[in-house]
Amino acid sequence: MSRVVRNFWIDVEVDGKPTKVGTGPRGRDGGFAATIYMREKGEVVRALEIMGSVGGNGRLVLLVTEPGKPNATLTVATER
Repeated sequence: MSRVVRNFWIDVEVDGKPTKVGTGPRGRDGGFAATIYMREKGEVVRALEIMGSVGGNGRLVLLVTEPGKPNATLTVATER
């Protein structure tokens, strides 16, 4: 992980890639959105969506959802 951690910091390692990717938003109010895709019976499907944002009260909010399943949401909130 970077010495400077912003609102959010993402480290990604992928098998077969020589280096991992580490990144985060620049601004104080910065967030991110990520979608993870998988194969299902030969088709490509959205498996997971992750969104990080700064709420109106300055709290950092992380939402993890399974597309098509609104009740399958994980929310993590912290004070900045």
